Amino acid sequence: MKKAALTMLYVFVFSQLFSQGSMDFSITPSRGDAAKKVWDADVDFTEISKFGLIGIGNLNTETFKELNSSGKLSGYVRPVRNAGNFLTLRFAFNVNASNTDSIMPLTFLFPDVGRNSFLLDADYSFALDRKSNEAHLLSPFFEFSTKNIRATRDDQERYFSTLNYVAGARYQYYFKEGDDEISFTSALYYSVINVPNEDNKDFRHLFTGDENSALKSSITALGTKFTLQVNRFQIFADLKNVYGNDTEVPVRELKGFNANVGVVFNATIFQK
Repeated sequence: MKKAALTMLYVFVFSQLFSQGSMDFSITPSRGDAAKKVWDADVDFTEISKFGLIGIGNLNTETFKELNSSGKLSGYVRPVRNAGNFLTLRFAFNVNASNTDSIMPLTFLFPDVGRNSFLLDADYSFALDRKSNEAHLLSPFFEFSTKNIRATRDDQERYFSTLNYVAGARYQYYFKEGDDEISFTSALYYSVINVPNEDNKDFRHLFTGDENSALKSSITALGTKFTLQVNRFQIFADLKNVYGNDTEVPVRELKGFNANVGVVFNATIFQK
């Protein structure tokens, strides 16, 4: 077994999670008088951080099987910050500690599994209810991610890229008491994973062994994700159902229900 290399051990106040990537980002108020303004009365989102750069380490379903860890670099900017709502734009780059990609369906279906990926996300969060120590948020979102998958089958090394489009909404409950923070997030989303035309032969060969198989190059799925965060520790479960008949998706391990579960550790690099 490979050694786990977990290096990022800090979670922010009032965090949320991407539906697909195991990412954490801050809604921390500014320091000093601004922080007092936020928490002495109803939460005021005009005082939350506007920029941030975050390091993330996680273990997920793939890394539990072949024990290693993955690390991410992510960041965000909030061009709109109103009292009861705000817009967040984010990016993330994921680097896995394993030396090669597995062609397991999880690598194809989940951006945070596998060797590397790049993700962009935008959401608009609305406060459903706010108090001095708790809040409820509803956030419609859209994501785009891309990754490269490389593997060997029949002594031939092949590779292909994926383009992943996700649209959905997430709900978050956040509670703070003293130095303790608890956050629960649930998301419902629809995703389309597309393999570019020039990569279809390698994609089909690696999954089925036949370059001319009927495996469709655009996979659709409906998913849900749950996250529980307590102070510096976070656990998640990402559940997805892939649609397609036996002709369209002739890969037993790919179609139907798939799950990715894991834990997340975070570290602040920059925040303002």
